Amino acid sequence: MNIKSADDLQLRQYLLGILPEKQCDEIEQKLLADDDFGRAVELVEDEIVDDYLDGALNKQDKGLAEKHFFQAPEHRSKLHFARLLRCHLNTKQSIRLVRPAVFAIPRPFVWVASTAIVCLLMLSTGEMVYIGRLRRDLESEVARNRQDESTVRASLEQERLRANQFQEEVRLLKIANNGVQPLSHASSVILTLLPLSRGDEHLQQVRCSSGTKSVEIHIPLLWAVQNPDRVNNPMAAKIGYRTTLLDANGKEVWSINGLQPNSISGVFQLVFAIPCRLLSTGDYSVAIKGQTEEKPKMYYFHVG
Repeated sequence: MNIKSADDLQLRQYLLGILPEKQCDEIEQKLLADDDFGRAVELVEDEIVDDYLDGALNKQDKGLAEKHFFQAPEHRSKLHFARLLRCHLNTKQSIRLVRPAVFAIPRPFVWVASTAIVCLLMLSTGEMVYIGRLRRDLESEVARNRQDESTVRASLEQERLRANQFQEEVRLLKIANNGVQPLSHASSVILTLLPLSRGDEHLQQVRCSSGTKSVEIHIPLLWAVQNPDRVNNPMAAKIGYRTTLLDANGKEVWSINGLQPNSISGVFQLVFAIPCRLLSTGDYSVAIKGQTEEKPKMYYFHVG
């Protein structure tokens, strides 16, 4: 058994079915992209067939060849072709050896036999080419299916993360609303805002009735629950926020600078009241910007 290089040894292990799965995937990807590499693989296949017919394989490799390598139709075709070729060569040599005998093989018979063998070899070669092409098409389809499966898995994982994030925000909202009382009781209505997108189906709505003087807005700072160390840090409560109320056209309606968060049920919240006289029916947004933040966080609600 003549192994020319470590690459040949790796290809031989791949064809005998004993190469690790990760390296098998690398070889299959290279087969799809590199025709020269495919011809190198075919040479190693021919070596395995020749070693098998010559009896040069050890007991383990012979067993692997019979159980794995020759299970592929194209490899069985190569074995059949090699046997026919050897039979043909042995036949020609035998004819030369028996030529001095009493009788000679008629030329027409030799010509017909040779023609039949050549035709058989051509058919076998065409079959191997066709089977090889089918194998490459199948490997390409398998590779595409693996890529599609990876894409679907990534999409499902993103959906799962978004669902978990929404559930966590709802949980934090329940914590933040535990025991909350309005600042001015009957004259105010409480509106708790989460960082939802404009037009979201869960968008908070509020109605200013005739007896309501102001809308008391609570905005939980969700990072305070997600980072307990910052909750226990007195400096966290001293961060001043610029808070701006904008109408549907983005025009500033009301603003306040240096708004300090309050700790309610263990969650830091920004609490402020907006007079109902400033609010008419329509969509509004609240922009919250900390001292060290580059972009404001947006919160949306609708006044009915």
